Parts: sequence; C-alpha cells; structure tokens
Amino acid sequence: MIDVSEAFDDLLQTIPLKRKSAGSRDENGNWVDGAITTTNIEAVVQSLTADERLALPEAIRSRETIKFHTKTEIKTADATLGTTADKVLYQGREWEVTQVFNRDIIGGYYKAIGVKV
Repeated sequence: MIDVSEAFDDLLQTIPLKRKSAGSRDENGNWVDGAITTTNIEAVVQSLTADERLALPEAIRSRETIKFHTKTEIKTADATLGTTADKVLYQGREWEVTQVFNRDIIGGYYKAIGVKV
C-alpha cells in the first residue's frame, strides 16, 4: 500500500464532524432518536472538479458541494442500519455527506463529497 496521506499534512484543517447513531424503540415501543456526537477531524477541503461534478447524481449536481480528504472514516446514510449521513461544519455551513470513496488501499485516506444543507 502506498500511503499518500502525509502529502496532505500541510493543507489539513480541523473541522467538526457530526454523527447520529441509530435510533431504537423504548420499552413502550416509542421511537427514540439516536444520539448526535460531534468530534473534530483533520481534513483537506476543496471544491469539486468539473469531472467530479459531472459524475454526481443529477439530483445534486447543481447544488453547492465540497469534497474533503481525511484519515477519519466518514459515513453516508444507511437505511439498513437506520443511520443518517455524517455532517461536517465548514465555513459556518453544514454539509451532508452524500458519497464516500475509501482510498485506504491506494492512499490511506477517505474522499467524501458533501452537499450544503
């Protein structure tokens, strides 16, 4: 494995990551939302290239987006697990993660696409 994550070190920014755990039913059968935790992650944040934007699903292609690279595992929504997508806070705005590319094998990092909420 080639670890290219060290090349990012000079460009890293600390940004908050919000993750909501799966909800569950209480003893009376009422739905209880999962807890939201916020942690800081180190990431390189960039705009999408024209090619990356074209590769997005049409429904989000025209929305405001960012991409970020991080060594921290990032998650999208998972209907099977009942979890929502991670959100990052960047430049005073919240961005919902819509796509994640695991680059662990070829570089030791995750690439994620976020859409402005």
